[in-house]
Amino acid sequence: MIMAGKKQNMSLREKSSSGFTLIEMMVYVALFGVIMGMIFNMILLVYGMNRKIASYSVVTADAQSAMELIVYEVTNAEYFYLPTSNFANYNYDASKSGQLSIATGKYATAHDSISFIDFYVENGTLFLKMEGTDPVPLTSSNVTVSGFTLDYFKNGKRESVRISLAVQTAAQPPVSINLTNAVTIR
Repeated sequence: MIMAGKKQNMSLREKSSSGFTLIEMMVYVALFGVIMGMIFNMILLVYGMNRKIASYSVVTADAQSAMELIVYEVTNAEYFYLPTSNFANYNYDASKSGQLSIATGKYATAHDSISFIDFYVENGTLFLKMEGTDPVPLTSSNVTVSGFTLDYFKNGKRESVRISLAVQTAAQPPVSINLTNAVTIR
């Protein structure tokens, strides 16, 4: 009888130290899968947000640098050259995109007192064209200019223009920015 009691105690010890049951193992694997799924989703979320922030930085930098250059050139211009400018509220041709033409003495040659600068959109890129030179893109190939709208205003001798520039990323995820600025020739 003492022997039978010892056998019973041994089998109880063996059971308690034998490891996990199949059900316990399935619960652990399921919990591990849920936790790993949550971690993977967080990684994807952070990666997607990082890509969107990078896209927003690119589109913002391109739009702001283009707008700053236009504002600078218009501020220092002599006058708007109306025959080739395409303003939404004046001399508008819907078949063309917006075009801003300014006359300036800043880049004039020795033979001329005035030179002309054009800003226009072609195939989703904003260009600067100085008289006698090839066009220079103001926006990178990473973005597309989806809108370039110009409104002309004249108050006495003072000429002004309101510039609306819409730029979006060419790649995914799509990010867009709209800038509007009003500038008066000094």
